[in-house]
Order: sequence, then structure tokens, then C-alpha cells
Amino acid sequence: MKRILSLLLVFFVTITISSQSKTISGTISGFKDGDKVLLDDVEIMKFIDSTYVKNGKFVLKNKQTDVPKTIYLTIKSENEFYSVPLFIANENVVINADKKDFPYNVKVSGSVHHDKMSILDNKTKSYNIERNEIVNFLRKPTVDSSAAYKTLRKEKINQLNAINKAVDSIKMDFIKSNLNTYAAIYGLFDLRADFDKIELQKLYENLDAKYKNSVYGNRIASYLKVGDQIKNGDLFFDFQAKDQFGKTRKFSEFAGKYILLDFTETYCAPCVQSVKELKEVFETKAEKLSIISFYADKSELIWKKGLQRDQPGWITLNDGKGPNGETLLKYGVSGYPTFFLIDPQGKIVENFFGYENQKIKQMIQNHIK
Repeated sequence: MKRILSLLLVFFVTITISSQSKTISGTISGFKDGDKVLLDDVEIMKFIDSTYVKNGKFVLKNKQTDVPKTIYLTIKSENEFYSVPLFIANENVVINADKKDFPYNVKVSGSVHHDKMSILDNKTKSYNIERNEIVNFLRKPTVDSSAAYKTLRKEKINQLNAINKAVDSIKMDFIKSNLNTYAAIYGLFDLRADFDKIELQKLYENLDAKYKNSVYGNRIASYLKVGDQIKNGDLFFDFQAKDQFGKTRKFSEFAGKYILLDFTETYCAPCVQSVKELKEVFETKAEKLSIISFYADKSELIWKKGLQRDQPGWITLNDGKGPNGETLLKYGVSGYPTFFLIDPQGKIVENFFGYENQKIKQMIQNHIK
């Protein structure tokens, strides 16, 4: 009897310990008591926990699964934001840093996955610092239109291209050398288009089952499955998704007249800006044109929030697979909004990324009189 009670006690203690949530704790300097600390999951575009700095410390709940993902630790201090990416799973993670250490020199311990990713980060750190300086220069507003400035700007763009090429090369070497790690297959999907399809297939086949069956392995498998990306002149790629009324629809149902296929996200600022122009197009071209908005949000709740805000009068679709589903991969969508204009014969006649005032109307005017 005593042995049974002992075993039961061990069992319940084990269950209690395993059910306790992990934490992300920090000892930081340079910040004030009351500075807000946020944990941002960029995949679902949501803050998943928050707290405040107190006596140079903070504690957040870590509710990740056993498969790591990138989340951002962000501290808001004096209207400035200090962020660092964490590639972590359900682990107890410890942060040690001064304000000046963000984002490149923050010490993170407790995660084997972040440790592995840090090997790559350290190899690309100097390039990333230089890249940020160039990007800030290129984004800085200026009225200088001199030949000297144009020459300097061109040089900066060339430097940026060289840096991107060097960083991608380092990442590709890292992926091949550390293939059966989450850090490597996470990067493999990001660089999928830079690998020859045959080489990508071989790398995928060399993954252990644990990684092949993970969310990252499934993304690569989906990319390999859908084949080459669609381009102008191709027939549209048919797909299936749920509309805002809960009905499963095939995209081919809408064929027979022009279709403006709008790939969008709920919390994408340019997407929100485009809604007004889309409504104007919908009102003036409804006889000859259908608008279909495909929301890339993985969360149905977030998709529905976007619908409540935007109130589109046309069909919207969502497949619940997020930005790495087969449909977005096939159409080569890497940013939002992205628009495809499809003619009544099902051929893609034009597409573009981003939003500029009147550009949607101009594209449609080019094809529909």
C-alpha cells in the first residue's frame, strides 16, 4: 500500500511540475520601473503576454509549444522600442542586458534552439548592422536631387545588394551544415526560392522524421508540392477556402468575368488603405469584375475582426493555413496587399505588390473599358 501511495505521489508531483508554465525572465539595466515589456508573436500578429519592469527585472509567461518559433521581446521606454528576436520553445529563458545591448548584444540563456540560431546571428551580425545603417540612409527624407547625391544613393543600393547576397550565402552554408535542427529548417523555408528545386528536395528528404513532420517541414513540403510560382500569362491556380459566411468555395466558381484577386491581411496598414479604392471599384465595375479578397490571417478570429472593420461588400476567403499555405505559395505572395487581375478566360493579365493611390483603378482601366 505504501508503495502504491509513493508511486501516486510521484505521479501527481510530476504532473504538477510538467503543467507549470515556463517563463521568460530578465535582469536588465538602463530601463525605468514601469517600462512596459511585451512578448510579440508576429505570426499571429498578437501580443501574447506583457508586464512591467520592476527593480530592473521582469517575468513573462512562456506558452510556446515544444517546436520553437520566433517571438519578439520588446521593451517600451520613453516612447522608444527596444526589441530582440527569441527563437524558443517551451523553455525557461533568461535575459541579461543593458538598454544599449539591444538588439544585437542581448544575452539569452536557457534555450538550445536560440543557442543554435545565435551561431548564425553572430556570423551575420556585422552585415546586419551595416545593412540597417544603409536602409536608414535610403529611407531618410531628402530634397537633395544633386548628381552627387544620386551617385551616393546608387552606391548605397549596390552595397545593400552585396550585403544581402553575402548574408544569404552564410545562411545557406549554415542550413546545410546544421540541417537536422529547427534553426536550419526554419531558415530553409525562408530561403526556399534561393535553392534549386532539386537541391531543396534532397535537403528535405535528408530531414529526420521529427523535423520533416514539423510545421517547418510541412511548409517546405507544401512549397515543393505546388511547383513553380504563377506569373503573368499563366492560367489561375484553383484553390479551396471558406468564405465569410462559412461556406467552402472553389476559386473557379467565380470564373467567367474579370476577377481582382486581393491577397491581404487584417493588420496590414497598406491593405487597410486600399479598402476605400476597392469599394469604389466594386461599385463602378461590378457588372464586369468580381473582387475576391483572400485573407492570409491564420486566425479566423483576426480575419473576422478585419471584416467587421472594413465591411467589404464582396466575397472574402480564408483557408486557415496562414501566410505559408499552398495558395499563397503558388501565387508567390511575399507581402501584402498583392493584387492579381484575371481575365474571363482565366489568364493572369497583370499583378502588383503594395498599395499606391489610384493604382488599382489604373490597372483595371488598362483592361476593362
